[in-house]
Amino acid sequence: MQVREKYVSGRMSLQELAESEGLKYIQVRKRASAEDWTGQREAFRERVAEQARKTAIRRRGKREAEVLQQVEDAAEELVARITAALEDDKLLYRHLVMAHGSTEERVYNVLNAKNGRELVGMMTELAALIAGHGNILDKRTKDEISLKKQRLKLDREKAGLDGGGDGETGIGLMPPVEEQEGERVELPEV
Repeated sequence: MQVREKYVSGRMSLQELAESEGLKYIQVRKRASAEDWTGQREAFRERVAEQARKTAIRRRGKREAEVLQQVEDAAEELVARITAALEDDKLLYRHLVMAHGSTEERVYNVLNAKNGRELVGMMTELAALIAGHGNILDKRTKDEISLKKQRLKLDREKAGLDGGGDGETGIGLMPPVEEQEGERVELPEV
């Protein structure tokens, strides 16, 4: 019956429905009572509400998946940068030196603390991404990160950064040393 469907799926009262259809209210009420239109209306509303919840969950799930994909992409980029940095044996010992109005890159036996801090910063960002968005990295990637951290720790120990000092190293620019004839200038070991 068309009237029943309008009542079950609509918001009109029985009285309003009877008037809109040009029917007598008492007849509509008796039929509604006999066929349990009110129960059908409640069941219909529950189904609609359940469908709305499912739709909302799917949409939220899709948004969460997109966010997790972005996080995973960012984490993979950080892992790639950390890996590239750790594969460069001279990265932590490379310094930018300004000389005669130009900047050049030199490698010394002194740790460049800024490069080290940037590398640790990338690792910290990676750890925060992982902690903030669940376990998104596979076991192989986690193992690689663990090995890279151990290697960095060993490099820091070798460089003397974990020896209780202030943790700051760097290079200072000194004026050029000119040798006088017959005079030899000894520079301290670094």
